[in-house]
Amino acid sequence: MSKVFVLAGLRTPTGVFDGKLKGFSEQQLCATAMKELLGRSGMPAAKIDEIIVGCAKQTSVPSNLARHASLIAGIPDEVPAYTVQRQSASGLQALANGYWSIKSGMAKVVMAGGVESTSNIPGEIHDARFRFDKNTKIVFDPFAAQFAGAQPVEAYGELCAKDVSQKIADLYGLSQGDLADYAKSSVEKAKGESSGSHLIPIEVVAKKATEIFDRDELYGEPGAVAGLADGAALCILAGEQAAAGLGLPIQGELLSVAVSAGDPAGKGWVGEEAVAKALRKAGIAAGDVGLVECGEIFASQSLALLRELDKMGIKNARDIFNVAGGALAKGNPWGACGAVVFVDLLERMKAREAQIGIAVMPAEGGQVMAAILRRQKSYGN
Repeated sequence: MSKVFVLAGLRTPTGVFDGKLKGFSEQQLCATAMKELLGRSGMPAAKIDEIIVGCAKQTSVPSNLARHASLIAGIPDEVPAYTVQRQSASGLQALANGYWSIKSGMAKVVMAGGVESTSNIPGEIHDARFRFDKNTKIVFDPFAAQFAGAQPVEAYGELCAKDVSQKIADLYGLSQGDLADYAKSSVEKAKGESSGSHLIPIEVVAKKATEIFDRDELYGEPGAVAGLADGAALCILAGEQAAAGLGLPIQGELLSVAVSAGDPAGKGWVGEEAVAKALRKAGIAAGDVGLVECGEIFASQSLALLRELDKMGIKNARDIFNVAGGALAKGNPWGACGAVVFVDLLERMKAREAQIGIAVMPAEGGQVMAAILRRQKSYGN
């Protein structure tokens, strides 16, 4: 089976909920990222076999976000595209689908990633199609509803994010002070490094003036649960033969992907099993890992994973974990978050000359995805 190389990876800056990117729909954000990725990488759009985009809150406008955005971006009509959903891990799932497609020989080159405009997700009125009376004229918050609906209420109760965060904290003996300190450190790290060559500058109109948005927007007062956010992140993946034929620089090799699942109300969010599976599939020892990027949906989940990484033998786990902060500082752009984590990992590995990195992304419902990325000096990057 072919090796799978990462030829390029870019993302928009992350915008906090109702922040700088609120004027952009998810299709606009995705199309902008597609055009920039093709332009910077030099990848001919007609050479792409398939486009796969993760989006957590899929709606009828647009239906099949990936296809809609690719047509806006001017990608040839003949390039197929589809959208995937695995909650906050949707973007990493799209990359995994691209990896498997290339491995199986179904595709040679894939554009994959994720997008979300949480600021533009509409409220919901349930049961309004068949009756519209005082009992159904209720606008539901789609975020709370989707989180609670990620597991059967009959078995797990009507969970909210704070419930799950606290259960993980209780399982690992984490205090509120521990959670607050971790969230604060995420913000401090993000303040020190919230720009980079992997970010796509976005023109935004603010108070009738145009500004260039090229740094992540940060939440000033982070809590134990990540806030909502907007953004897009995409990569170009290629098989060994295709990469050689294109002659484009290789940024790294995607060695493996893995998924774990467990208690939707607690332990299933931590993800050490996904990391261990991915390392085994890649044939990589825990001690060889040089960098870890994780989607920080909860401070408790991140601290719990750090403890598990220590047990696994990953050296200096805290020092190589989310070195530039995470979603507790920048917000969780839902379906884009897994791809954001992956693109950030690629960028941080280059900056720190790390050879092996892990991207970890939890998903509502108690699932976690992990991907192993290798960067080699011989790639010339």
